[in-house]
Amino acid sequence: MPSPLGAPDILSQRRLGAAQNEAKAALERARGELATGEQADRFKATGGDPARLTAIDRSLAMLDARTPLIGLARTRAAATQTALETAQTATGDLGVKLLADIRIGDLSSAGLHARDAATALAQVLGALNGSAGGRYLFSGAAVDAPAMAAADDVINFVVAGLNADPDVTIALQAVDDFFTPPAPPAVTTYPGPETFGADAFLGDAADAPPVELTPGQRLPYAVRADAPEIRELIRGLALAAAAERSNLAADPAAQRTVLEEAGRSLIAAGDGVTLLRSQLGGAETALEAAQTRTAAERATLSIARNDMIGKDLYDAASEISSLEGRLQAIFAITARASELSFVNFLR
Repeated sequence: MPSPLGAPDILSQRRLGAAQNEAKAALERARGELATGEQADRFKATGGDPARLTAIDRSLAMLDARTPLIGLARTRAAATQTALETAQTATGDLGVKLLADIRIGDLSSAGLHARDAATALAQVLGALNGSAGGRYLFSGAAVDAPAMAAADDVINFVVAGLNADPDVTIALQAVDDFFTPPAPPAVTTYPGPETFGADAFLGDAADAPPVELTPGQRLPYAVRADAPEIRELIRGLALAAAAERSNLAADPAAQRTVLEEAGRSLIAAGDGVTLLRSQLGGAETALEAAQTRTAAERATLSIARNDMIGKDLYDAASEISSLEGRLQAIFAITARASELSFVNFLR
């Protein structure tokens, strides 16, 4: 039985099939351009020179990688600032009150303020154990671990130092050696192996990584709980809280000396933490400026990229409508040609 299609008909069908496939591909491309708002043919869109587009895409990728890190750094810096404010608020003017009590010989009031210091220490250490973005703020590079031991543990470390010797001067030196161990070959007067850096501060001696603001420019902004200013604050509060718990509590003169030292330490620490917060504020300003600058740079690059390969949505919709009409016409012609070929065969 002869084929219903002759050679000319077969060629015609093939041409119609090719036209149909071409129209389908063009329609798929046009729909993709409408969805993305970009031209699919990058080579044609860039006039045959895609190097500038590649450079823009590379810059945008770098900005996209940097932007969330700057945002996270801003969040962590703000949380750090809040924690330091909490520490200062908890401490208040305890140092001034202790010195005032000691100078007028009111050891009873000084004892009350010393007990307030224990409460303040717990609040301070709680603030220092704060986190943001799932990472601890004051632990240095050990962002997955809290920065400080419990308040009672820190107070007990200081009590052990005060109990090291009945001579208050030697006892205070033992406490100092706990907070800042002497460099070898000097020998610590603290009675145990514990040190502030190893047993009270639980973080890492290395800083948390700085944040990249621009290529080659990194900003260290994190604060560690073993910073000298914070260490001094903890020392003052712990000394005051430990005064009544140590063996020196039985000696009013020694207790006055300890509380007076605690008061001086707290006043000095207050100034130090204020300076620390000021420095952190400078870092916050730099982070805010970097975030604004990065957003502006990204907007500029995005506009340049859109000017280069952007697809007008009205044009894309019009092209889709035209291609759909063309495809329908090809379908109609194909169907009509098939009918005519079959009729000719029947004749």
